[in-house]
Amino acid sequence: LANEEATSEARDAEGRRVSFAETNWEDVAVYVGDGSCYPHILPELSRAGMAIAGYTIDMELVYTVLMSLPASVYQSAQGAEHGAAALAAQFAEGHWSYWADCLGVVNTMNSTWQKQLKGKAMHAGTRRFAKAQRGTALFMQAYHVPAHRTEEEMAKLEGLEKQLALANALVDVLAKEAAGFHKQATEE
Repeated sequence: LANEEATSEARDAEGRRVSFAETNWEDVAVYVGDGSCYPHILPELSRAGMAIAGYTIDMELVYTVLMSLPASVYQSAQGAEHGAAALAAQFAEGHWSYWADCLGVVNTMNSTWQKQLKGKAMHAGTRRFAKAQRGTALFMQAYHVPAHRTEEEMAKLEGLEKQLALANALVDVLAKEAAGFHKQATEE
């Protein structure tokens, strides 16, 4: 069962939990985000989570944030992917770019606000939340990063492409962990 309230935590570059009040996102210019879902045959029992990683312009990890998708949001992988993008907008303090393996999120973020907020747009509510966040005004561009690369594939990569592949692998693991923040369904 999805938690009514989102459960979240912030971690520093070494993976230690830190208080959100202690975080300083001023140096973060690159956000990499991902969402994950454990689907269930009964949609009410699906559980989703999201994660972002904040990096300096030189791709040094600063913080990660993990969050379960609240019950008020449909528990799906795409919902979590869009949630992660909105989460980045909430923390961004300077000019920033966003990298995601979900092309739907990338295309949505790069479209006009009119298109993003259109009444029939599936994730318009999440985008409305993102538009209200302080970082939205300083958003520059969203980019696609291929998902689920193997260790052999990553070993062949170099430079920024390798750093982004490793960042995507990190948030993939963290988003799955965040989905686990939800209560577990029992056999009863």
